[in-house]
Amino acid sequence: MLTKYGDALIGAFIDHEPNYRITFVFSRDVAVADLQRLLPPEIRRYAAVKRSKYDNAAIERLTNQIVDALTEVGVAGSAGYDFRTDKIRVVTDEERGRRLMAALPVELRSEVRLVPGGIPSMIQTGARTGDTFSGGWHYFSAPGTGSPTCTYAFPVRMSDSKEAMLTAAHCSGSAAYRYGDGHTITFPTPPYDERYVYNTSSRGYDFKIIRAGTIRVNPYVYFWNNRTGTYWQNNLYSGWSEKNWANVNPNYPAEGYSQLVGVISGSGTSTSNYYYRAGDVRCLGGMTTGITCGQITVSSATAVQEMPDKSLRRFPGYVQVESQDYMVLAYGGDSGGPAVTEPIWNSSTGYYQVYAAGVITMGSYRDRGDGYQRPCVMPSDGSCPAYYMAIDRINDFRPASIITTNGTITP
Repeated sequence: MLTKYGDALIGAFIDHEPNYRITFVFSRDVAVADLQRLLPPEIRRYAAVKRSKYDNAAIERLTNQIVDALTEVGVAGSAGYDFRTDKIRVVTDEERGRRLMAALPVELRSEVRLVPGGIPSMIQTGARTGDTFSGGWHYFSAPGTGSPTCTYAFPVRMSDSKEAMLTAAHCSGSAAYRYGDGHTITFPTPPYDERYVYNTSSRGYDFKIIRAGTIRVNPYVYFWNNRTGTYWQNNLYSGWSEKNWANVNPNYPAEGYSQLVGVISGSGTSTSNYYYRAGDVRCLGGMTTGITCGQITVSSATAVQEMPDKSLRRFPGYVQVESQDYMVLAYGGDSGGPAVTEPIWNSSTGYYQVYAAGVITMGSYRDRGDGYQRPCVMPSDGSCPAYYMAIDRINDFRPASIITTNGTITP
């Protein structure tokens, strides 16, 4: 519909308050009346237009310059174009932010909007007849299984008609699961595909498609609610203290299944994510933090992760989500879990219904006072983004379809 504008269309963002409005951002002047003629009549009055001083290529070049600066001075964080301010939005903690700004060329400093907050971190903590499988379940690492370390995302059907499960590639070990009655399954190896791609100027990837073997997968995703946790913090004056966090989503029951009814796709080319609009609501389903929901703040962010050896890895093209409504949006164990649209109750089916949007890859952390990590906790820690990989990125390497209640859908 908007292909008339070609590369001039940079993206869009949504304002919910004080009035609902969708603002389309272009790299050249576009009359709002011309845009409205291309839109369905029922949404024309909500459309607005904003002019950017950049085009898509310039945004990508500028983002890469900022990320190069991040890595050159050893600063972990994330960087991505902010539709609203026409700047590159950088999220990192205060000390790292000061180092970054001091290291940036003078002409780039005015192009950066620095937001104090958490640091990207991979959120990983450390068959019988009739067995079935659903998204949102705990990921165990075989052999030994032990405690779960990640979360499964969505059921997938491959081009050979075989079924599979999707999760994050950085979830280590052979994929396994321990059922409630105590019996354990280990999925066949090797996976159909496993892509963990970083330190690139194009797309970053973090996904693994696991063979289901004889196990039947279901078009549902499981969610938890009312999740809690503890962590330790060392204060300069009062010493060590144990802190608590709690996530409660009052709109949903303590736990249950959502029907998977469709797919949100359209990530465009290179690192862009055209149809993942700033302001769109996304919900994350991880085993640690439960069902948490927020809004997309950056459609295409480059997350720069600090490794234990202090080296840095950059992951371009991830979708960044933030929220003021949960103390911990995503953390250890949520990796690989489903990123979906806001669950909507369908009284006819007796289920909440969602669309698949992506695979959870990272949360945010803060230093607990001794160089080790603790969760980034709202509201005291500032911005605490979570990041997911757009769902259609899996098709860059392997033809696959998401299994939904409406049949298989290719992202």
